[in-house]
Amino acid sequence: MQAADVWGSRWSSTAHPLSHRFMEAAVEKQTLVVLAADLETTAELVQLINQVGPHIAALKTHVDMVEDYSKEAWRDVVEAAQDTGCCCLKIESSQT
Repeated sequence: MQAADVWGSRWSSTAHPLSHRFMEAAVEKQTLVVLAADLETTAELVQLINQVGPHIAALKTHVDMVEDYSKEAWRDVVEAAQDTGCCCLKIESSQT
């Protein structure tokens, strides 16, 4: 079944691509679970995503808590999320 069919009017009234990606992951995995995890390193985030990514729709983390955060290191986190089919929500202090 397609995400648009499952989500109906929510799908059609949502324009943001990340929202659609979350809806697709939720349908594909049959879960609405979003794991909130604030870890100290990108390696720890990658390891966690590799372990639980296949079973969750999304992972949310506060990057200001990640000691080795950089755009380059973050690419590994995003790649792990993409490989496991989950969304990765990056929250920064200025966004909260």
